Amino acid sequence: MRIEHLKEFIVFARVLNVSRVAAKLNLSQSTLSRHLLQMERDLGFPLLDRDGGMELTAAAMSFLSDAEHIVRTYDTAVERCIQLALKTQQTLFVQEYGGHPNVSSQLSSLVSRLSGRDELIDIEWRKFSGYDVTEGLLDGTLDVAQTVIHESRFDTDREAFESKGVEVYELYREGIVYWMRADDPLAQKGSAALTELIDHAIAMPWGKTFNPMRDAVNDLYCSRHLTPAFVYGKTCSISEMSLGALEHAACVLPTGSQEDAVLRQRSDMAFVEVTDVAAEFVTCILLRVKDTRRSVSAFRELLVSEISPVE
Repeated sequence: MRIEHLKEFIVFARVLNVSRVAAKLNLSQSTLSRHLLQMERDLGFPLLDRDGGMELTAAAMSFLSDAEHIVRTYDTAVERCIQLALKTQQTLFVQEYGGHPNVSSQLSSLVSRLSGRDELIDIEWRKFSGYDVTEGLLDGTLDVAQTVIHESRFDTDREAFESKGVEVYELYREGIVYWMRADDPLAQKGSAALTELIDHAIAMPWGKTFNPMRDAVNDLYCSRHLTPAFVYGKTCSISEMSLGALEHAACVLPTGSQEDAVLRQRSDMAFVEVTDVAAEFVTCILLRVKDTRRSVSAFRELLVSEISPVE
């Protein structure tokens, strides 16, 4: 016997009117009648004296108080188990991205604050190997992902994420710098307009690790009607890249990367400010829309307290 049918019987016993009870329970009259008949088959005795004008039988009246006790016990047990589950240690799977410094800095700060608030949430950082990070979210590999979108594609990409069941939280916007060989003439100059860099190939880490800057950089160039050339270094990390004999190549990094201590230690490389690219690169956090697990809900609440979903 299903507990839902038992609850329907209790409501019906108080009203004794199929149409009114069906409307109250948002059921069709035929569905409610079918459930009552199924209960009678399960119990082995009639619930209604149909010859007497839809009255409860003596057996049904005796069973009613026991049915109410069963439902109360069931609801209490379910609530107790829900509370126990809420107190159980849970793991939050967060996307780790090592390809570009600074992309993960604010996310790391948020995750640290979450750990400080709730000691029952474990944090596991995971690298995502794939092109579409939504796949990692939707298949459960990741609970929290991050990406970078150029503003020229922001509305379109946001709608694409939402159509797949992913909600978008904007963290911050910033410009870009080039990180290139220190002996490059532009590196000696220290700054340049985007068109001055068009002869330089865009150097990216090599490998399958998700690279949120790759498409964003391409979209920047397309928005300016420029065509970039991409080259790939055989490493998954910018800090380990060596441009070698590539005299006219540069890595594109968010402006905040200039504060990265590891990059600043590279005497063979230098930062070049891109003077005509403002806060066009949007770093976003991505979550599954329908994920209500405590670990994800707690992180979402933290995000909402800090920022708002993009409207």
